[in-house]
Amino acid sequence: MARRSRQSLSQTLLWLNIRDLGEFSLTRLQRLANVSYREVYRYTQELIKGGYIDELGEAPQDRAVHPIGRGPNIYRLVRDTGPKPVRYYLERDELIDPNLPDCPTSDPMDRCWQAIRIYGQRFTAAQIEEVADLKHRECLDYLRRFIKCGYVRKLSPPTRPPVYRLIRNSGPLCPMFSKGGSCFDPNTQERHEPDQPLT
Repeated sequence: MARRSRQSLSQTLLWLNIRDLGEFSLTRLQRLANVSYREVYRYTQELIKGGYIDELGEAPQDRAVHPIGRGPNIYRLVRDTGPKPVRYYLERDELIDPNLPDCPTSDPMDRCWQAIRIYGQRFTAAQIEEVADLKHRECLDYLRRFIKCGYVRKLSPPTRPPVYRLIRNSGPLCPMFSKGGSCFDPNTQERHEPDQPLT
């Protein structure tokens, strides 16, 4: 699970930087996204196969930077479908684009986030479960995480069932939580610490 979460974060950072840059070399992309070169190479190769980026060839050589040998290859984004990261699933050897209307969202936390954004000002866990197709315990765990990092608030006075409100709608990309409870928001590219540790 931790490896999958790390891979998801890496691909999110890579996709956001690819969209920002438009044209890039792998070393520049690696430096900006701060992930391993192996991850950069594998992800860009899958995006090439999927028709999202093209390899333009070797950059004009700068002798001051590359005194011997060739300069880096340059790549260009040619199919920008939207802000949600195109995901490559190694175990299935499959490229999934959540920006496409006919693409099912397989990530349960992303489904939860989208459902919360749909309801916005007033919703119950049961409403989120129905729209996001989540189990009750799973939904409550996600809501607890969003509350801890300041995205959702439980309304007071307490009601039965509890009523929630979205208070930080940062964008379409689901915030990503680490095991310790800190949160990375790919919409703002900021990290948030929870009010108290997640248990």
